[in-house]
Amino acid sequence: VVTGPSGPLPGVTVQVLATSGAPVASATTGTDGSYSIGGLQTGSYDVCFLGGPAYATNACYGGAAWLGFGPAPAGAQAVSVTAGATTSAIDATLGAAGSIAGKVTDTSSSPLGGIVVEAVASASGQVVALTTTAADGSYTASGIPAGSYTVCFGSGNGTVSDPAGYQPTCTPSISVSAGSTTPGVDAQLAQGGAISGTVTAAGGGGLAGVQVDVRTTSGQPVGAAVTGPNGTYTVPGLPAGSFEVCFDASSATGGSSTTGYADQCYENVAWDGTSAAVTGVSPVTVTVGAITSGIDATLAAK
Repeated sequence: VVTGPSGPLPGVTVQVLATSGAPVASATTGTDGSYSIGGLQTGSYDVCFLGGPAYATNACYGGAAWLGFGPAPAGAQAVSVTAGATTSAIDATLGAAGSIAGKVTDTSSSPLGGIVVEAVASASGQVVALTTTAADGSYTASGIPAGSYTVCFGSGNGTVSDPAGYQPTCTPSISVSAGSTTPGVDAQLAQGGAISGTVTAAGGGGLAGVQVDVRTTSGQPVGAAVTGPNGTYTVPGLPAGSFEVCFDASSATGGSSTTGYADQCYENVAWDGTSAAVTGVSPVTVTVGAITSGIDATLAAK
């Protein structure tokens, strides 16, 4: 049964997730807040509740806040299921929610659409709500429990009008109250630069799933992207400066290797995938408003 401040909650989507985060089954609560999900195989699952903007942040069984998609967060309590039997009393209580609203513009006060907005709990650092700005730059992030939050604004993969993207920024801590909207949480983003290229296998063919990390020369992260099906990538929203670009191939797919691919930093410098300090890396210069292209890598099989 799913309940709220005034009793049972109808219309709440209940999702059963594999430990990988993949959805397995779902149901919707009835007028009395009850639900039942059948046909599950023996195993351990996460059960999460999509409360919607009228209630608190989407939660998983055990009370952990959930974004409403993807794997259950740390703190969720796994539920054991036996085929042919019913695991009962997997209940949830969702409290009243608040929301955050504002507008995002560039430094000329022109509205920016498609900007990713995240509400991050000040105490835990957990992202509890995520949305994107509309064409007029406005946004509302809903389903947020009462508390203190930092709101962060990022350019995602850049915009159609400016593929180099905008530099991300975060607000100081703000307060959210249950049942009300905290307005005027605005942001003005400076134009960024970008780095792009293609990652291929030494034997030929693009490599998908390679994480491309852009870092300062001291190893501090600045931006990241994952290569697409043909091995191409773009990391937008970067400040001006000189940066290291490193390629983490631990999840790479494509090419002919059956043993995976070796990580490296630009330009063809071996990397263990974790070390902050790498000797011999060729720095890449980023200019605001421009894309530094051709930062390619060819990865050898392990």
